[in-house]
This record gives sequence, structure tokens and C-alpha cells, in this order.
Amino acid sequence: MKSVVSVLLIAASGLGLVACSQDSGGVQSSKDAADLFQQRSILRVGLRHKIALTIDDGPTRGVTEPMLDYLRAEGIKATFFVQGKQVRGQEATLKKMMDHGHVIANHTFEHPNLPKLVAEQGWPALRAQVAKTNTAIEPYTQPGGRLYFRAPGGAWQAGFADYLNQDSVLREYIGPIYWDIGGDKITRRSDGSVATAADWRCWSAGLTVDECAQGYLNETDLHDGGIVLMHDLKGQSVQMLKKLIPEWRRRGYTFVTLDEIDYLDRYATN
Repeated sequence: MKSVVSVLLIAASGLGLVACSQDSGGVQSSKDAADLFQQRSILRVGLRHKIALTIDDGPTRGVTEPMLDYLRAEGIKATFFVQGKQVRGQEATLKKMMDHGHVIANHTFEHPNLPKLVAEQGWPALRAQVAKTNTAIEPYTQPGGRLYFRAPGGAWQAGFADYLNQDSVLREYIGPIYWDIGGDKITRRSDGSVATAADWRCWSAGLTVDECAQGYLNETDLHDGGIVLMHDLKGQSVQMLKKLIPEWRRRGYTFVTLDEIDYLDRYATN
């Protein structure tokens, strides 16, 4: 009966969620402390003058490795939300992530729009996207570390949590994890300068690395830190990191992984 109710909830809500544009609407505590998938995305995690760098969609050949090398040189650990389909053939990169102390997290297997996927293919397709990636990344997750999930584009509905929390393995995931900085929009000030930016959109829109970085810096200062969303898809993002990190440090920001965010302790079982 629970699954039927969830299906009806999805049908009633329609397919209004578009990847990279959903407003997750805040945080809702889990009904059961052991059920870590939340009915709403987790955001505004209380970071002040700290940055949790999260990097989505890789690993990507020629991009992720230089990013890892730079982060190591700077002594920064990030959280990589990995697409499961990207792991095969790039196992050495995942091992490097693990060896460098980064958190490796779940971003589905093929990056689908989840509401659309469930409407077209049903609940097993949702589970498969999360479970297949869990299997792919499991050898590279930190021993005893927490498991995190981010929905592609932030597209999420309450019934997804109800369904996935019935799985004895997948219910261990904390998420979906949203972001504060670097979402989906490029906005400009009255003088035409970039006010906020998202790296994947910057490159498709033809913005320079400097322009995109300025958008990230503005948004970071607006929120006084937070969870930063970037992607390891294009070399420009590596170049931008090399501009952002020194400037963030100059402004006094420090860096944490999701494992180091106290706010997320409320969702943890270990």
C-alpha cells in the first residue's frame, strides 16, 4: 500500500521538476532515524565561513586527474558525486580519490531526471540507478565513512525517500544533498558583471574562467560559505578552481568535507 500511495503522489505532482532547476524547499527530518533518505533535499547546513567543495558527474578522463592533483597540492579534500557509469575503465582514478582522502558519493548511474524516470519506467528503475552506483563505488568509499547521495539536478520527490528507505542497503545513504553555491543560473548585475554562476552553464554560455569565478565568489560571500557545486566535466573547471581556492583562502574561508559538517550528524547512524 505504501508504494501505491507514493506512486499516486508522484502522479499528482506531475513532472514539473527539471534537472538543474528544482528548488528543494528546505530540510525535513527523517521519520525514522535509520531512514537517511529525506523527503526533501538537505540544504543550508549551517556552514559559516567554511566551504564544502562538492564535484559532480565524473570521473572524466583528462579532467578529474588534474583536479585531484591540484587539490592534493593545496591540501584540500572534496566530495565527489560520481556517476556509476563513469567508473568502469577509470578505477585507478577512483582509487586515487580514495587514497587522497576525498569522500566518494552517489550521483546515480546515468544521471537521469528521476521524476521522469519513475513516471516512465517505474520504481525498480529508481532503485537500479542508486544500487548500481553503490556497487560501483563501494570499493572506493572510506572505511567506516558515511554514504551520501545527490539527485541529478536536485530533482527529487518525497515518495522517492519512502521507496528507497525500504531497501536495507540503500537506506544507509544520507541525502539528497543540495548546494548553496554554483547551482543552475547565471545572473548579472546592472552593470553587466556576473553576479552568480554555475560552471557547467558558464562553459556552454561562453563565459570566461574569470567571469565564472567571480560569480562563485559573489555567491560564496552572499551566503558566507556553504556547499559549493562544481563539475569535473570540462578543463575550464580545473582552471577556475586554481583561481577560486587562493581567493577563497585570501578571504578567510576554510575547507571541509561533508563528513566534517556537524549539521549532518543528525542523519548519521555511525
